Amino acid sequence: MLKLGLVARIIMIVAVALFVIQLAAFAAAQLKPDTSLNPEISPAMQVKSAIHLLDAISPEAQQQAVRALNASGLALSLVDAPCRGKSMMRPISP
Repeated sequence: MLKLGLVARIIMIVAVALFVIQLAAFAAAQLKPDTSLNPEISPAMQVKSAIHLLDAISPEAQQQAVRALNASGLALSLVDAPCRGKSMMRPISP
């Protein structure tokens, strides 16, 4: 480092600082496993968010919300809930 000029030293310090910042950001992302490095939300999180939305709005607005969610790439549909005591499981017929 004795033969380097002032500009070269500044460039090296800035490069090392940027590397350390990126390393710290990567370490922080690894410590929070629920966040991904991908900015797009995962399909499971999309479904979870859609269910929370549909639970929070009135039944009259649910069909409109389903149409809006389908436009964003999800394939959702509303079905009537089974009567109490009836199972949603159907026997598999050979």
